[in-house]
Amino acid sequence: GHTVPPPLARGCVRPSPIAFVTNRPLSGHGNVPFSGLALFTPADVFFGRVEVVRATRQAALDAAYAAHPERFPHGPPRVAMPPTEVHINPGAVEAVSIPAAAVDDAIESDVADRAAGTSPRSKRSRATVLIASRNHPTSEAFAT
Repeated sequence: GHTVPPPLARGCVRPSPIAFVTNRPLSGHGNVPFSGLALFTPADVFFGRVEVVRATRQAALDAAYAAHPERFPHGPPRVAMPPTEVHINPGAVEAVSIPAAAVDDAIESDVADRAAGTSPRSKRSRATVLIASRNHPTSEAFAT
């Protein structure tokens, strides 16, 4: 069950559990260093503090290197910087311009090959690839 805490000495005030929760520093993803951001926090990147934090880190690394260069066999350490651009889904590939005549020629060639029995069934036809690349540059038609 629930136990009642012992009484406090005269004049003491018991801290409120609510005060403990509300007086905590803000926590969350904005304050957590991410490896994808070279151990900078998203807040550092978003608010443009990367250069200030980088300079502080570099000063610490320079002091460590000056004190014990033997600990750094690859030379003086450098602070890694976060990427300048990130994407969840990269932008579409630029469309390739294929003239309609080329598509028509490929279709005629494929039809002729199939009629002659020389077109392998396991591979996609040239017309399929051309039409797919013309309509959908990121289409599955390019998959092998």
